[in-house]
Amino acid sequence: MLLKRLDLAERDGDPILGVIRGSAEHHGGGATSLTAPNPKAQARLIIEAHRQAGVDPRSIGLIECHGTGTPLGDPIEVEGLRLAFTELFKDRGIEIPEAATIGLGSVKSNIGHAETAAGVAGLIKVLLAIRSRTRYRTLHCADPNPLLELEGGLFFLLQDAEPWDQPVVDGVRQPRRAGLSSFGAGGANVHLVIEDYPQGRETPSAPLPQPVVVPVSARSKAALNDMIAWLREVAGSTGLAEFAYTLQTGRDAMRHRVAFVAADTGELVERIDAFLAGDETRAAVGEVPAGRRERKDPLDPSTVPAETVAARWAAGDDVDWLALYGDIRPRRVSLPGYAFQRKRFWLPEDAMCAPVKAISLRPVRQGDGCYQVRFTGAEHFLADHRVAGRPTLPGVAYLELARRAAEEEGFVRPVLRQVVWMTPLAVDAPVDVTCEFSRTPEGGARIEISSRPGSGERIVHAQMRVSSGEQSKGRTADLASLQSAPARHLDSADIYSVFDAMGLAYGPAHRVLTKLSVLSEAEKWRRSACAHRTAG
Repeated sequence: MLLKRLDLAERDGDPILGVIRGSAEHHGGGATSLTAPNPKAQARLIIEAHRQAGVDPRSIGLIECHGTGTPLGDPIEVEGLRLAFTELFKDRGIEIPEAATIGLGSVKSNIGHAETAAGVAGLIKVLLAIRSRTRYRTLHCADPNPLLELEGGLFFLLQDAEPWDQPVVDGVRQPRRAGLSSFGAGGANVHLVIEDYPQGRETPSAPLPQPVVVPVSARSKAALNDMIAWLREVAGSTGLAEFAYTLQTGRDAMRHRVAFVAADTGELVERIDAFLAGDETRAAVGEVPAGRRERKDPLDPSTVPAETVAARWAAGDDVDWLALYGDIRPRRVSLPGYAFQRKRFWLPEDAMCAPVKAISLRPVRQGDGCYQVRFTGAEHFLADHRVAGRPTLPGVAYLELARRAAEEEGFVRPVLRQVVWMTPLAVDAPVDVTCEFSRTPEGGARIEISSRPGSGERIVHAQMRVSSGEQSKGRTADLASLQSAPARHLDSADIYSVFDAMGLAYGPAHRVLTKLSVLSEAEKWRRSACAHRTAG
């Protein structure tokens, strides 16, 4: 990563959030694990970065750890830090303080593993900590890993947020400083030393020629109005020179444009308020035709009045804003970004998949103990359930037919037993399906479900027995335990591709599985062993 030199950033007036004093990257090479660092290699890396930075180790107040979050990786990282700082203190011939002074944290406790963005996420957290002068709390470490061995050492876990004061070393106040570690799989690792940027070192801003032009643009009229309203809220708290320079040189010029001309912040706020109230006479307003390119020879704003610059920029001309400044330029400041409109782009309702039409499986009574239902093959449970290309009645549909018919026969909470599926029912043409009851002496019944395709031979598709049952309490599954167990996970596409290969084509109405977790063989054995011990 190319890092801009501090003097160039100061010259260009860039916002400076912090200073990278030292950096080093290594490849451990000899690690015993693909995902955990080698502590000695990690120590060498940290030592190199801090020696390059040339800072006193007593001024380091925070280490933003990579934080693998594993029982092995975190202790190795802490061991690498301990080895490194022991050497860094030895370099300067000073004793390691008895009190723990360096807080350890990891942004992963807030956002999880960010993969290739892990390092930059840690950098953002360090810069926020420096700006807020706070060492942030690290979550989920109330019960620390006992292998970390922090007792009596230089490091401590940031289990609570705390103020971050500037360190004082040998009577001299130092900038807030932090170390940042990030690891890559296979042994790649990097360490940065970052310190606060003293605001007093900022290059004084040159005053803008009076009056100034404040340009604002957006891709739509609505976004432009939103941006101007946002800028109005911060205009009074930012110097006019920095405010205008940031909008002139730090934003793209878009289609819808407004340029305000003002001699001071008060006048700028008045003109913005008038524009937001609907008065466009106190600003230069324009809309650049679609597809129009800006001029190749930009306007020199130092040669014409500010009102002319505003009008020509609003009309679509390019302006060389830097021509207004000499070697000393104003600073760019943090201003509200683009006002994205947050539009929703859902498909129209009539273009979305039509909801599955509910089709009754309740058979109609044809006589004593005889019920019938007609299928055409167009029903969703047939059209979206094809075996070898033919719409086939799902096995569970026979159970539903039997249950509904049993309720009509007076069975209370019917219980189906001894279910036998015999011949699949492929519905290539409309067919009547019959559900017949034969009462048994003990008060139950025997059920047969059959059809006569084309009024031909009777085909029995399923048989079962039914009786009235008590309310079932059911079994309770420990979902949390199941979800945390080691398992192989399959997504919807994987699951249904297997069925497709078997000739079982499930359409949208039958694709209800989104994820399938299969316990590992070791977990199955463990649960089986636990069950046997419980039974014994």
